[in-house]
Amino acid sequence: MIVVGSFGQLPVGLYFFSCYNPAIMGFYVGIICLVILFAFLFIVFMAVRKREQAVKRIMQEGIQAEAVILKAEHTGGVVNGVNFNIRFLLEVRPKDKPAYQASAIALVPAVNLPKYQPGTIVQVKYDPNEPKKVLIIPGDT
Repeated sequence: MIVVGSFGQLPVGLYFFSCYNPAIMGFYVGIICLVILFAFLFIVFMAVRKREQAVKRIMQEGIQAEAVILKAEHTGGVVNGVNFNIRFLLEVRPKDKPAYQASAIALVPAVNLPKYQPGTIVQVKYDPNEPKKVLIIPGDT
């Protein structure tokens, strides 16, 4: 079916995306923007959920070990103005394996920053299948 208008002939499918009716054009642009927004939010949500599941699994099934903080640097992230996102370079010392280096990122309250300095021994849990995946166990250092 061909629709005839002031701009000539257009196939029916293109009629709604033409300048014939700006209200309909705005509606479709709005719908497309909403679909893109929801797709983006879904992807972000799934990434966060996957990370949370990995952390939960390591906390439940991971192997506990001591680690020495070799380096601690602020990543630039701050939550609520008092919790700092810190990237740690650790020397993990499992009981039954040789020591190795791994990195971990943790959210550290400003009042606890002095407890997480290079040379400090902390407790960690690591994934037995991927030993480089390490979580610092919150608590006393």
